[in-house]
Formats: sequence, C-alpha cells, structure tokens
Amino acid sequence: RAAPIAPRAPRCLVERVPLLQSKLVLVLRFAPSDDPTTWVGRRLFTTLLGGGPRSRLFTEVREKRSLAYYASASADRHTGIVLVQGGCDEAKASAVEEETQRQVAALGAGAFDDAELEIARAQLVHALDTVGDSAATRCQFVAENWLLGADRTPEQLLAAYRAADKDLVVRSAQGLWQDFSYLLAPTEGGA
Repeated sequence: RAAPIAPRAPRCLVERVPLLQSKLVLVLRFAPSDDPTTWVGRRLFTTLLGGGPRSRLFTEVREKRSLAYYASASADRHTGIVLVQGGCDEAKASAVEEETQRQVAALGAGAFDDAELEIARAQLVHALDTVGDSAATRCQFVAENWLLGADRTPEQLLAAYRAADKDLVVRSAQGLWQDFSYLLAPTEGGA
C-alpha cells in the first residue's frame, strides 16, 4: 500500500526536447484504500474519465473541443495514482488540463448517465471475461490479487462490477486531487 500524501498545491514541470507534439501528463491521487469495493468504483470512475473512445476525455477533450490528439486515464491500485495523458499542441496544454479538471469534477459529482456507466462497466467486464482464455492471463490475475491481498476469483470481481451503481462510483471518487502537471514540449523549431 502506498504511503498517504496529504493534498497539496499541484506542482508543475515543463521539459523541452526535440519533438513535434507535446505530451501532457497529470498525476491525480486517490486517498489510500484497501477496500476492494471502493476500488471497483474507482476503476469505473477512471474508465468513465479516460478508458476508451466513449470516455469523457476522448469525447470532450479530443472530439468535441479538438484540444488533444489523444487523451486517456489509467489508475494504479498499488499507489492510488491516476495518470491522465494527452498528446496536444503546447498552446492547448492549459486548456486540456482545465477541461480534464472539469470532467473529473463533473464525474465526481455524479454528472454521468446510465449509458456511460454501462459502457465503462462493459469494458471492465470484457477484460475479466477473458482472464480464463490463457494460463498466463489467469496467472497474472492471481498474482495481482495476491499482491493486493485480495483473495478473489475473476467471477467474484465480475459480480462486484455488475453490482456497482452510480452512488458507488461517486463515493469512491471522493477526495481525488491533482498532485502534478508535467508537460513534455518541443524545443524551438520542434524535431
């Protein structure tokens, strides 16, 4: 389990290298939790935020506002860290960060519909449905759960995702805060 870090003002870093497209990485943090039900809600939240082409980051940041070439989010249960990543023009990096913060706040307040939740759930359920397709995948599932101290089967986790509701997602996302903003930007003249 990760050591708890008290919320603080976000730190920022810009690095420049010869490239054409900037990459923005935002580091968000959940409060530590060993509760498997909380992590079901947090995985659903992260998938709603940036887990595919129907996620908020993809639809709002990339498609509707054309702020980024790609935008995604992933969560690590070991650390409680959510990484938001986006490829964008340097001039749009602040707007990507602001829109990401808006979407985090909206989802955390429950501003998502049943269809969005069902799409996120389907993505996570599909990944679990395929655990038994190979011995290597099954071993990886067992190893990850052992490291987490969670003695559960894929079927038990599937049942938890299927039972999760909007209230669980909202409760699980409470206390998420932004710790860091990192921008990898082009040197003058690009690559």
